[in-house]
Amino acid sequence: MTKDEYRQRIRRHRPSSLLPLIATAAARYSTPERPQPRQVNATSAQIDQYHPAFAGIPTDRPRQALIVTLEPFSVANANLPHLGLPIADIPTTGVAAHEVERLVPLTDTTPSSLLLERAADPQRSTWALNECLNGHEGDRNPVLDQGWASYPWATGRLPTPGTA
Repeated sequence: MTKDEYRQRIRRHRPSSLLPLIATAAARYSTPERPQPRQVNATSAQIDQYHPAFAGIPTDRPRQALIVTLEPFSVANANLPHLGLPIADIPTTGVAAHEVERLVPLTDTTPSSLLLERAADPQRSTWALNECLNGHEGDRNPVLDQGWASYPWATGRLPTPGTA
């Protein structure tokens, strides 16, 4: 199946109808003895074991995994036990890239504080991160600003015909 065929196949479905497929895919990353998401737990364990690849990450602080998608998936954090999704050893949140873009430049709280507070709340932890960001103040995202400023149309530096 080509990438284009795959995209067309996925786009025919509503996100909620994809949950069983996602559960099946998640099960591939579990072991029969202990069903769990391998990547999140393996990375967390390597941080605890002072693996050189994670030397700059402190081991004495709370940790939370963010699984980032390019498209919103509002029910990704819902506790849906009938799907049999494995549970990670650390709080894990599915977020869309645009939610991370809103999370990073918060000014009235830190991203860490917001994520830890959200993870500790049994109800809010099942919400889309976007819902927890509502009402918080944020500044412009400097990474996005620099990216947009690099394009010629951002400063009126469009090439004239024949000079491009």
